[in-house]
Amino acid sequence: MNTESTMHEAIKTFILNKQIKKEELLLTTQLVKEGDGGLNKLLIKSIEDSKKYSNENLKKITGLKQHKEEEPLDFHKKKHVALVLLAKTLSIDISNHQQNYCEQKQKILKDHQFATWLDNKCQYAEGVSVATHVAKLTHSSNKASCFFDQIQESAAGYLSTSSIHNPDVDGAYANAKYAPLALLLLVECGGRFFYEDIIKGRFGGLEGFEEDSEQLEIWKRQLQKVMDKPEKKTDALSKQIYFPVNQQPSKSKDWHLLSVLASSALAQDIFNKTGSKDFKDKNRKLRDKCRSKSIYSAEQIIDFPNKATLMVTQSSHQNTSILNGKRSGRLFLLAAQPPTWQNQLKPPIYTKSWFDHGVPFHAINEDIQYLSSFLLRFEQLNLSTKGPIKRGWLITWGETILSNVLFYAASIQNLTAGWSSTSGIKLKLEQQYFLDPYRTDIAFQNAKAASDWQNVVASDFAQWLNKKIHGANKQFTPQAEHTKLWKELVIIQLREQHQMVKAVLAATKEEQA
Repeated sequence: MNTESTMHEAIKTFILNKQIKKEELLLTTQLVKEGDGGLNKLLIKSIEDSKKYSNENLKKITGLKQHKEEEPLDFHKKKHVALVLLAKTLSIDISNHQQNYCEQKQKILKDHQFATWLDNKCQYAEGVSVATHVAKLTHSSNKASCFFDQIQESAAGYLSTSSIHNPDVDGAYANAKYAPLALLLLVECGGRFFYEDIIKGRFGGLEGFEEDSEQLEIWKRQLQKVMDKPEKKTDALSKQIYFPVNQQPSKSKDWHLLSVLASSALAQDIFNKTGSKDFKDKNRKLRDKCRSKSIYSAEQIIDFPNKATLMVTQSSHQNTSILNGKRSGRLFLLAAQPPTWQNQLKPPIYTKSWFDHGVPFHAINEDIQYLSSFLLRFEQLNLSTKGPIKRGWLITWGETILSNVLFYAASIQNLTAGWSSTSGIKLKLEQQYFLDPYRTDIAFQNAKAASDWQNVVASDFAQWLNKKIHGANKQFTPQAEHTKLWKELVIIQLREQHQMVKAVLAATKEEQA
């Protein structure tokens, strides 16, 4: 197969898809002015304003659902045809809307003639960069140069763009109107991107769109400007910080760069692995599947506690780069806290409840403060925990605190099994079942099986958490509904953990047999 011909088809499909999307927006989002809702919404309004319509007929049209195999534009066109027929049946004048639609559609068809579209977009080449490091991720008005890092070497122990296998390359631009050209450069065909052809001086993918040879040469010269940017410049908004490594610095080597240009490729890799829709959907399905049936999950459910989100050009994230738009302007910052120093981890033998002393104050203080303030605000508004929005937030905060608690509980659970058999132990029996799960003596396991220990441990956690919430500001007093919710969250986790423990004990017994 001719690779140039294949790239040509990929570019052709790309421009046609742009046209289709524009046509769809005429019907759904914008016809003649920003936010008018598109032609279909304007037709619905005209029919409603006429007072002639039948609720049943209009509701039948507005209630149409798109089939899985149906293209969005085809669906909205079908809806449009139904609305036009209804308007004509009711003798409602919609000619003004139809005329606007025809004029706008003709303009889109004209603008998306291949040669016309390339003429309009290639002229912006100087304002577009194919890059791994994007200056505007530091500040939306940053005019510094972007960089394309193609270095293959990476140092062990350092996370950098070079550490990523096949990093996502970004398309950066000075203004959002340049975005279509950036997307054109990222058109992919057979594992090869169009910008790679430009680097090698191959423009066969464009051949056939031109009206004459001079037009093709103009496109080539313009697109080469994307790659040929010999002058690199910085900007005060890059916020680059240099530290002197010489007592009397006079040359560039006498300074060490502390704050480097942000890597969009690295940010995208972190986003894909920690916060993308696919990642969250997979984790959610695993949680729902296993929690609903209270079963142990053989697949790993991955979580990143204390992950922070930094918003980049939040109001218009598409103004920065292609990948930043896909991330909705978000950069994820993963927790890089040093491990908690412990000289020697000792089992909670001499305390009645592990919760009182087992979870370090610093690990939960911030979350407790947030939860307490949140509860206090809703109490003042007299809103119940049964409200779906409030309940959702309470579950989120409760699970965050619980995950920290279970993290520290795991360190006790991983001690040498059987520590709870110590003579004179003061820890309540139900918490022994929770914190020494791999103790194998028959009497202990039989007593555990006959006990309602999970409910007791859940009550202990709820009581401990309520005490922490009240102590945060002395203004909010947790109610029975809060206790019930905390217990529900713990019971789910304890059941999951119990299934895992049973599987481990069964496997150990089989190995020893």
